Amino acid sequence: AIVKAVVSLPSDTFKLSGTGAKTSILYLQKRPASEKHPEQFLPEPQTDVFMAVAETLGYLVKNNIEDYAAGVSNDLDPIVAAYKRGE
Repeated sequence: AIVKAVVSLPSDTFKLSGTGAKTSILYLQKRPASEKHPEQFLPEPQTDVFMAVAETLGYLVKNNIEDYAAGVSNDLDPIVAAYKRGE
């Protein structure tokens, strides 16, 4: 697989599930298959990898409830926009 992007998420992403585990999104692209031998993949070079850190996801967790009205920004929208622009 070709690694296209890695986005690090804040440690409280899954806080409602009772965990503070560090999580990242790993975006992979399957290598194309050979036309003559579909079970084999073509050797395709690894390109630059987009990397970003999301510090906030648009909500706070208070008393085991997600509070979207807290005025916290969502870093994922600008991260997706930067990826699409090729930054």
